[in-house]
Order: sequence, then structure tokens, then C-alpha cells
Amino acid sequence: MNTSHAVATVAKPTAVQAVVFVTGLFYTLTGLLMLFIPGWFYDTIGHFPPFNRHFIGDLGTFILPMGLGLILAARAPFQHRLLLWAVGSASLLHGLNHLYDSLAGQMTLAHWLSDTFPLLLGAAVFLIAIWPRGSSK
Repeated sequence: MNTSHAVATVAKPTAVQAVVFVTGLFYTLTGLLMLFIPGWFYDTIGHFPPFNRHFIGDLGTFILPMGLGLILAARAPFQHRLLLWAVGSASLLHGLNHLYDSLAGQMTLAHWLSDTFPLLLGAAVFLIAIWPRGSSK
């Protein structure tokens, strides 16, 4: 009698899946911080006076679902291309908005290294990761 055993294989996540998942975690955490401890977020991360609890909370209500959507999409990212491009575009625009402020405000090198550059780098990594590569069959 020949019996075969089904062996479950766990596929190693691809780089795209990892980038989408980590970006999702980042956005989810950011959204939660904005919604539930906006004062801490303002003091520690987004100190752009004047403090406006409602405005920070509003931003959190948009960022949180983007993050959760990316976490869910990480399993099969290219089945969720529209979500990936929406988040990638928002990330790029966010980085460009910080670039504008950095250029217009003649910010210090420390600001560029801790704020503007990481946002632009994150957007670039995300967009490069999701960029179509050849034809898929």
C-alpha cells in the first residue's frame, strides 16, 4: 500500500511582500498614534505648530486603513495593484511636500536626514518594489 503524505510548504516571502507588509505596519502604527495619542505624535514626530488634535486625528483616519490594507495585501500584493499605486502615490506626494518645506524653510542637515530624506527614500523603495517587471502570464 502506497500512502503519500501531504507536506505543507511555507514559501519564503518575496521582497515585494516584505516591503508592502513593513510599509503597512508603519502606516498602521502611525495612524493609531495619530488617533489615540495625537499630543504625543505632535510633540515627538509631527511638530508643525499649532497643535490641532482634530486635524491630526483626521490624518490618522486615512493613514490607518491604508496601513491595514497593505498588511492584508502583502500576502498577494499584485492582486491589489490599485491599492499599491494609491499608497505609493500618497507616499511620494507626502515626501515631496516635506521636500518643499525643507527647501522653502532652509532646514538643517539634521532635519533633512531625520525627516525629508527618509520619507522620500521610503516612497522610492515602495514604488520600486511595486513597479511592473516585464509581462506576467
